[in-house]
Amino acid sequence: MIGSLKSQDYFLAQQQRTRSIRFLETLFGHKATDRHHQSTYPCKGGIVDVIVTPTTGNLPPKINAGALSHGESNYLNSVKAMQYMMMCNFTGIPGITAVAGYTEEKYHHKVNGDQYETGFPVGIQFMGQWWDERRLIHIANVCESVLETRQKPKIWLGFDSE
Repeated sequence: MIGSLKSQDYFLAQQQRTRSIRFLETLFGHKATDRHHQSTYPCKGGIVDVIVTPTTGNLPPKINAGALSHGESNYLNSVKAMQYMMMCNFTGIPGITAVAGYTEEKYHHKVNGDQYETGFPVGIQFMGQWWDERRLIHIANVCESVLETRQKPKIWLGFDSE
């Protein structure tokens, strides 16, 4: 895909990025390029302090049996899943996700002969002003504390697994 992009495409993408940043500057009440901003955040006078969205635009799809051995690529599911996180990547604003709950539908997992039944976590995403990561971490922590949604995984497949 990279080979099919033209210089005009890149130029147009940069124009859209600039428009998006200007829009966010209006929402947050400051300029992203303000070199004195780091010492004066959080800014006052904006319309919003934080933008709240779902983490993803869809729940995880079912895994087809054929995908277990060779993997699967579903472009439409990928785009739908990433639709809310693109703003952070595109404009450089910080974002964080917290667990808001779990799906009612249970998914069955078999690991090392043991059966597990779990719901998928459903997330809420907070996006904030440039240089305002501290506020986002605080909000995510409070969200998970108040909703009491944080759960220890029933299975853990990490480096320390036996």
